[in-house]
Amino acid sequence: MGDYSEWIVELDGREIGRLVNPRFEDMFWELYDLESDDGYSPELHDPELWKECRFKFKEPDTGEYCESGFSAITCADDLERSRIRMRGLYTASTRRAAELQHRIEKNGHWIILAATAIVVAASILYLVFFAS
Repeated sequence: MGDYSEWIVELDGREIGRLVNPRFEDMFWELYDLESDDGYSPELHDPELWKECRFKFKEPDTGEYCESGFSAITCADDLERSRIRMRGLYTASTRRAAELQHRIEKNGHWIILAATAIVVAASILYLVFFAS
């Protein structure tokens, strides 16, 4: 699943539209609405360009490009209705953050175990040296 709610769509170095309003579609797929500044962009609605993966996707706030996004051209009428199914829309920095979060979640029990061991050891030392 992607990390942003909007992406700039570029073709040959120029902005031709945006992917907006993502909706969960199935498993890792999201359905986006296609928007164009001029109302309608023939390039943005060309199935061959989508099949050839000619577009680049840029996160508007950071300007960072997505290197992994691709579309699913399975239904021609989706493009006619200005929609596209996308997968893998994320940037390298958000992927690194997600991997770090996964590692913390995966190894979090060790942190809790270590903290518990420290508390138990401190309690035992207190009882041995100060409680008697």
